[in-house]
Amino acid sequence: MASAGLDLKRVIADGQYVVMHYLMTRPGEERGTAVVDIWRLRDGLIVEHRDVVQPVPDPAEIPHGMF
Repeated sequence: MASAGLDLKRVIADGQYVVMHYLMTRPGEERGTAVVDIWRLRDGLIVEHRDVVQPVPDPAEIPHGMF
């Protein structure tokens, strides 16, 4: 079974928060999925995680792109 590809677009760290924005593409997917992961850290450990996941729409629907 082939794994998903991850194309990291940006990482932002501010105080106790780390945010990653990336494109995830599974085998056979044409456009992939946009993902934002948000972690809150305390004493070097992840204490909270949130994410937002959205299929990348057709380029005609988003003229300025997702990334």
